Amino acid sequence: MGKRRILFFIVSTSVFSIILALSIYLISNYFISKSISHLYNKSTEEIQRIYRGALLNLLNTHKTNDEIIDFFMGESRVAYAAILNGEGEITNAGTKFEAFLPIDKSVTLSGGGVRELSTPAGKLSEISMPFMNSEKKFIVIGFFQPFTNIAKKQQRIHLFLLVSIVILISIIYSFLTISLEKRYYTKEIQLEREKKEKEQFLILSGISSGVSHEIKNPLNTLSLVIEKLSLGVEKEELEEITSIARREIDRIKFITENFSLLLKTSKGNKEWVKIDTIVKESSRLLSFFPDMEIEIKNRNVQLFSNPYMLRVVIKNILKNAADAMGGRGKLIIETEKSGDTLHLLFKDHGPGIKNPHKIFYPFYSEKHSGMGIGLFITKKIIEGLGWKIEAINWEKGGAIKISVPKGGYLET
Repeated sequence: MGKRRILFFIVSTSVFSIILALSIYLISNYFISKSISHLYNKSTEEIQRIYRGALLNLLNTHKTNDEIIDFFMGESRVAYAAILNGEGEITNAGTKFEAFLPIDKSVTLSGGGVRELSTPAGKLSEISMPFMNSEKKFIVIGFFQPFTNIAKKQQRIHLFLLVSIVILISIIYSFLTISLEKRYYTKEIQLEREKKEKEQFLILSGISSGVSHEIKNPLNTLSLVIEKLSLGVEKEELEEITSIARREIDRIKFITENFSLLLKTSKGNKEWVKIDTIVKESSRLLSFFPDMEIEIKNRNVQLFSNPYMLRVVIKNILKNAADAMGGRGKLIIETEKSGDTLHLLFKDHGPGIKNPHKIFYPFYSEKHSGMGIGLFITKKIIEGLGWKIEAINWEKGGAIKISVPKGGYLET
């Protein structure tokens, strides 16, 4: 998991935690509020029943209106009490707050009941009851529900703790998950590195075996030449023997030079190189093939590359094309565009490529005298530049296609 994935995971987990905490808060708040409302109604009904019993008892003992008011005002929870006559006029009243008598006579005269009031001191419940005798009077009592404020406070504490626990669990979960992901990511990088190292080792092992095999043949020839020279030879035969020796030495030189390229990087110092210039420099080896012709259809293309490495690439492609055509024919170099990618095609007029997917394998060659090193080196250089290379066939022969992404080429 890369840095972007880790950042995305942290952000998404945080957003999820906030949404989850908010959802739990709203759901819990709904059910707790509903529970408090139910308890509030039950408590109000119970208090109303108690006060109704107390009023009946006071009336049966013939208490005066003032004594009834004093009795109810003696209750710690009662905020105010008042007696109203049939016309809704207050005849007797008492309050624990100066000039605080929020009595609505229309509600009282309509038959009484329960009313809720919000005040600066807290939530109040107001009950109005008719006198249970022949007199047409009403008593109104306003009282606090002490448990309501406590319950609300507990509700806030409960919700805060709940949301905090959810956020804490989310943070711990995120931390553990990111730690595991980082460990997995590190392990993944290590395995990938080991895999690449193993692949490189296998490639180098194969190349070393191939180089050993290829060098053994010219060395055997040179050994025979030396043995023959030690026995003594005629002048005419000496020229032939030295010619063979030079050819075998050149062969060893070619193998070692190409092998050394595998140990170099193709990134090096890069600069803009014109395609026609690099082809001209690389085609000098085609002087050995006087019947070869090169046609460049787009000379205005420049490539951003290491000139030396690019020259090796072009040289190997030109040599393989010349060999495929038997040293005579036309090689066409043209370009194609596909989106932001430039395709550079080297088309020969030879017999075509039998196994395009194998042509870049080390020591694989479709020529009798080929060693299978040149195109393998070419592929490694192209991949080191971040480009792509493939072998294809077209209607008149074989072709090598190099794909250069945006930034690697310039059309002038």
